[in-house]
Amino acid sequence: MQLEGDLRSSGSIDIAGLVNGNIFVSEMTVSETGSIRGTIEAATIEINGHVEGKISADSVIVGKTAVIKGDIFFKNTLKTEEGADIDGYIK
Repeated sequence: MQLEGDLRSSGSIDIAGLVNGNIFVSEMTVSETGSIRGTIEAATIEINGHVEGKISADSVIVGKTAVIKGDIFFKNTLKTEEGADIDGYIK
């Protein structure tokens, strides 16, 4: 699936396709086949796919297959697995 535009949800979502737009959710998982171009704001996020844009969350988990091009801003927890590719600032 491919989505053009912003996505807002008070619940949890899993991304396995392409999203071109900003995402505002409470919980989110980006699978290995998922790709996002845009800003992400979430309470909890787990990334195993591609993200191009700013990430803001309370808790961030970056899996070993993740490729991130953008800054990561986290409030409480940041976990990264060996092999993850991050090109950006972490604050």
